[in-house]
Amino acid sequence: MPWLPLYLLDSDFDLLNDWLCKDEEVYFIQHVDKNLWKLIKELKFKETSQPNIYRLWHLPSGQIPLIKELRPDQGVPISSLVNKVSYDHVLNPFEPWPGRPLRGLTALPYFGDDETKVFDLEIYNSKSFNDRVRISAFGWLGNRYSILGKGAEKATEKWWKRLRNFVKKNSVHIPRGNDSSRKKEIYAFPRAIEAIKSGVPCSSG
Repeated sequence: MPWLPLYLLDSDFDLLNDWLCKDEEVYFIQHVDKNLWKLIKELKFKETSQPNIYRLWHLPSGQIPLIKELRPDQGVPISSLVNKVSYDHVLNPFEPWPGRPLRGLTALPYFGDDETKVFDLEIYNSKSFNDRVRISAFGWLGNRYSILGKGAEKATEKWWKRLRNFVKKNSVHIPRGNDSSRKKEIYAFPRAIEAIKSGVPCSSG
């Protein structure tokens, strides 16, 4: 599963945040109320003592699905109801639409067979982390289930490559924990690499 790990600190969050807000293809998914979400173009990363997870919908990949439970009164045998769903689509994703939460994360929506069209971003953005630069990361389902006919859209693959190019252009590739005995794996943005070079430790996990 594609994963893009980052070391970010202070102004690095603004650099990444601004790029995502200006990008014309991805939109932040905002939690409006219980089981209600909408797409927004601009969102400011929260600064909290806990990591925050954001989901970004890739608009050119297609419409957002409305996942509906199948019920016996819809003519479906009770015995076949396990994990059975049907889909409609959100007509206006910029107005609140109902969905199903992602696993136990009640503020984040789940998209069923369309999970390939959404990107996850876990951010460690807090002054309390300044004693150690933590690993933030982008995650994406990618083509994990392509063998089942559930591969990613070409447009989504193209955007992921563009994201990687932006990250590479604005970072230095270093090992976890800046341990020279390890392979280069984490992309350290300007403020983070400056702090790491000055002696601030960075997380290995």
